[in-house]
Amino acid sequence: MLHLMMNKFTSKYFTSQNIHTQSFGMSNHNIMIVMHGLGDQLDSYVPLVKEINVTGINYLLINAPRNYPIGYSWYDLPPEDPRPSIEESLALLRKLTSELLEFGYTYQDIFLMGFSQGGAMALELAQSLDQKLGGVLALSPRIYMDPEKLSPGFCQTPLFSAHGLYDEVIPYRETHAALMQMKTQIKDFSFSEYEMGHEICFDQIVHIREWLNERL
Repeated sequence: MLHLMMNKFTSKYFTSQNIHTQSFGMSNHNIMIVMHGLGDQLDSYVPLVKEINVTGINYLLINAPRNYPIGYSWYDLPPEDPRPSIEESLALLRKLTSELLEFGYTYQDIFLMGFSQGGAMALELAQSLDQKLGGVLALSPRIYMDPEKLSPGFCQTPLFSAHGLYDEVIPYRETHAALMQMKTQIKDFSFSEYEMGHEICFDQIVHIREWLNERL
């Protein structure tokens, strides 16, 4: 199938890098779009996905489309209204999804993972697509979407969510409250809290790996 030739995939819309995991004789038939946080770039996430290294998944790391003093961003921060720039980035992410579908993937082959702003975009994209995806991993996100009005496809998509108890950038209580509203609607919902700030810790990587292996 075409999507088994992942090293030949390129996007018209994003600067990207493909990371292959060891397949041990199995075909890597899933793809995870990985989205960084504010002021970061895809290079920072190469060690993370290599550490996760789940058999059966290739990783597509992308740079956000908006320049930032250091790295890139997905949307404007307050006092600017973030919604217009979220919609601009969403439009590009939907085009990227269409590229992957044309390449041979199905919606259920596609996973979304993002940290901070990237986590917000992972949730926004899943809501916007309204399709059952392979899964969404939202790590320390700020949630702008209405947590009480989820699309049917989003509700059928497995969700792994996580946040640091001492997050100094995006308050734990804010994100946790929104996620608990989502929990009542999502069929396969997982939330974990960690003794950390605005970061990704080793225990979280272990839990991500376990969660993915249970759903492949």
